[in-house]
Amino acid sequence: MQRPRARLARVTGVVVFCLFALLASVLLQRWIGALTVYGEDVEAKRLELHAAILANRPPAGRTWESLGARNTNTRVATVWLAEAMHRLVGISILKAYFVIDTASVWLSLLLLFWLLRQWFDPIYCLVGVLYFISVLPLTYFFYFFHPWDRVSQCLWILIFLCIKREWFVGLAAALAASMVVKYDTLPVPAIYWLASVTRASFVRVTLKAASLSLMAIAILIGLVIAFPGGASALPSMGDAWARALSNIATMAKMKLTYPPLLMHGLPTILAIAGWSGADRVARAGVVIALACLVPLWFIGSNFQEVRAEVPFTILVLPAALCGLQRILGRSLQATPSIIASQAPRGT
Repeated sequence: MQRPRARLARVTGVVVFCLFALLASVLLQRWIGALTVYGEDVEAKRLELHAAILANRPPAGRTWESLGARNTNTRVATVWLAEAMHRLVGISILKAYFVIDTASVWLSLLLLFWLLRQWFDPIYCLVGVLYFISVLPLTYFFYFFHPWDRVSQCLWILIFLCIKREWFVGLAAALAASMVVKYDTLPVPAIYWLASVTRASFVRVTLKAASLSLMAIAILIGLVIAFPGGASALPSMGDAWARALSNIATMAKMKLTYPPLLMHGLPTILAIAGWSGADRVARAGVVIALACLVPLWFIGSNFQEVRAEVPFTILVLPAALCGLQRILGRSLQATPSIIASQAPRGT
């Protein structure tokens, strides 16, 4: 009797969490999104950029830079998907983007719980998902058309899951897909290498990481060749310096309400606290997030637009929850998940 009851309880828990994640996704999209990125006042601009990327041609007399869309013409996967939904199903382009985003937010919450379950008991996984939900409202501001971000965050979670579970084939497939959606997953091979390399496996893991890098770079080069003209000039040190100064000025103006501080401050502190108890995969996520992604975002984008920085939260969250466990008096090793301890490793 105990086994059927346990199975029923597990199934019930899964159903309830799926419904909870769906509710959170709809609330975020319908109430926060409707007042920001999906507002009527930006609909014309969104349609203009959709058409421009679809044709790989900015509107007459405009440049990609003047549209605020430098080098976004290669992020074609989500644009093509929305266009396909419009043609095959008959819904409007804007409605297609809303559906894609809503489904991606929901799937992200489900995948994030599965990812965290590789380390933690369900209660800590739920804490992680709730924190993720709590900061997602910040990702709806300061832009009007970046429809690839939600799809990309799903792929980032899937990529980190594949690294943790040692699913190399799945990792390669997810990385390839992510490059067509948004190319900010270029540092993924470095995460894989840091998380997997040992003395005994140095050559094998290094070769695999190199193959991932070559694949990602080849896809990016192919996209640039297929969809040229994304910028009128190559980025320069002057551009990077000007962007950094702009971000510093914005930080000083917003003070404690600065979105990156609100979104990244707590998990960063907790990740530092949990460093000693974190495993190699969690540490690799923290290292690449802090040493690679943050500097690139700070000199290459409007840093207050945390919509692009969701990968940071994904990569740092396992170590942050480890820090939370440490503060509460429980080590990461003391609460291994059933999945992590019993599931067979992939190849």
